[in-house]
Amino acid sequence: NGNEEVSSIIRYIWNRRVKMYNRLADCKLGDSQKACVAKFGQQVLQDPKMQVIHPAINMEKFDPAAYDRQEAISHFQVDPEKCNLVHVGRLCAVKNQPFLIDVLAAVLQAKAACLYIVGNGEDHKQKLIAYAEEKGVLEHVRFLPGDTNVPFLLTAMDVSLLPSFSEAFGMVAVESQLMGVPCIASTHVPRDVDVGMCRFLPIDQGADIWKTEILLRPQQVLDKKKAETFHIRCIIKKLECLFYGDHPKNSSS
Repeated sequence: NGNEEVSSIIRYIWNRRVKMYNRLADCKLGDSQKACVAKFGQQVLQDPKMQVIHPAINMEKFDPAAYDRQEAISHFQVDPEKCNLVHVGRLCAVKNQPFLIDVLAAVLQAKAACLYIVGNGEDHKQKLIAYAEEKGVLEHVRFLPGDTNVPFLLTAMDVSLLPSFSEAFGMVAVESQLMGVPCIASTHVPRDVDVGMCRFLPIDQGADIWKTEILLRPQQVLDKKKAETFHIRCIIKKLECLFYGDHPKNSSS
């Protein structure tokens, strides 16, 4: 049919572009190994031209010491006696947000909980509202706009969830950990995001295993050395070395 023909044409064009990239590129960059494979093909993992440069983070912005937990609790009207779950991301199918509702419903069987969903996408939001109502948990779900002060909100949260079907990276997982909030991500999220406080669980085995991990919440410690590699100054140094070799650009030039 027409859709299959269009898909075939797109795949053909994409494969031609990949071959061109592989032939002409002096350096093959991606923000994760997964992203590099998606762009250049599986063989890139053995290619010395491949480099992974993670997205840069303003570490001052994601510093727990810069925020007051009690202020965040008051501002967002959070009940600290509950298990407060948070998800940050655009509201769309690939983020698998209905699964969040399933996880919340499972957790509520054992403990009072609230789910905070931060992101824009009105059409998908209405679908999530309908699904939460169908599951009988709508009163335990709060939707916040995409321009919410995320690090301030994270100050009051207990667990961050990222059950995506696919992620090129998943920056919010790193940001959550920097704020001292453990993250549970799907196995489709690159392992690069783990800086000591991330667990990876399958999404095809139901919400109960996520519920168990949330309720157990084993003690986890931030790997400060690995987290530092996301600092914007470290990323700048890597890019300077990439473009200027051992001679970083003179800031006065």
